[in-house]
Amino acid sequence: TTMQQRTVVADKDNVHEFLRNKGDSIGLVIGSRTANTYAILACVPTPAQPGTDEKDNLQNSDTIDEEWVGEHARQVSRMMIGGISILGVYISSPADISEKSLGKMANLITSVSQNITSGNIPLLPAEGKQLILVHASRNKVLYRYMDIKGGFCKPHPSSDLKSEANLHQAFDVSSCSFQVDLAVPLPQAAKDDPDKVRTVLNKAISLLKTNLSQCECYTNGEPSPNAIMNDVPKGRQQHIVDIYSSSQTCGVVPEAAHSPAAMVSLGPGGVHARCALRRREAKARDVEACIKDDIIDSLSRRVDMLYEDLSRTNDLATSFTSTKTHTTRVLVPPRRVFIPWLGGLYVCDYVF
Repeated sequence: TTMQQRTVVADKDNVHEFLRNKGDSIGLVIGSRTANTYAILACVPTPAQPGTDEKDNLQNSDTIDEEWVGEHARQVSRMMIGGISILGVYISSPADISEKSLGKMANLITSVSQNITSGNIPLLPAEGKQLILVHASRNKVLYRYMDIKGGFCKPHPSSDLKSEANLHQAFDVSSCSFQVDLAVPLPQAAKDDPDKVRTVLNKAISLLKTNLSQCECYTNGEPSPNAIMNDVPKGRQQHIVDIYSSSQTCGVVPEAAHSPAAMVSLGPGGVHARCALRRREAKARDVEACIKDDIIDSLSRRVDMLYEDLSRTNDLATSFTSTKTHTTRVLVPPRRVFIPWLGGLYVCDYVF
């Protein structure tokens, strides 16, 4: 079956003009998706591999390294806040590389989809995924849908990419400081095994996700179902989201394992989340869902980065300190920091 076709619109300066003036380049397209629309906000060039020039990657389709672009997607997807994600790939080249080498483009799109971190892949119904391939050539900017299902990528016919001036100004930002200190017991078996540490922490996050769905949410001081989102006719709005639980279901500590080797705290001081949604399409329930997803996604990314750091440094065992009564964990996941982007929106990074 053919997947749903959305309207695709791109920011005039950050996408259209960028592609027309960039020259040979390949990279990612970043933006937002709704049930009916893909809104492309910016293009992010993939850096050249060490010892090479960016133009060398686009001499012909054979010089495109889909694994390198996929790795770039993995890194960039970690920087996204709620509501903003990698929507696909762009290629800017005088030669019709994407039109002449659709098989290569399918491999490229598949690699990107496999490397986008959990929570940021543009999911469609359960049968598959859909990304966008944008191609700029000879003063024309085209796009095509690329449907991914069962390891195969099906390209659709290309169409002209429409532009909208100051598209990024049509997005409102919502923020939330969720007070939860998720203390996770680590069994003795995980003491020397980063893989087991990651498994235990991800199970705790999965439990938090289930409990978070039951929490009451307020937007701008009103229960989310009743909150008014579009009462200001012009200008970006800042929404404040508060999440409450009358029964402590959100901050529940998983039952302690027998004689745990350590306790790891995933959220000391709370978890800070933000999301950006297009003003004319966002409802309070969309903001609530987006904020909750961002909380879980950011925790999952912190666990992945902690795992990578432990695997690289091999210092897991030495991170334990023992006393006569218990063992404590001397290990801190990276903290999240927000970075201004596109005149009022945000991306994020993680700092150990």
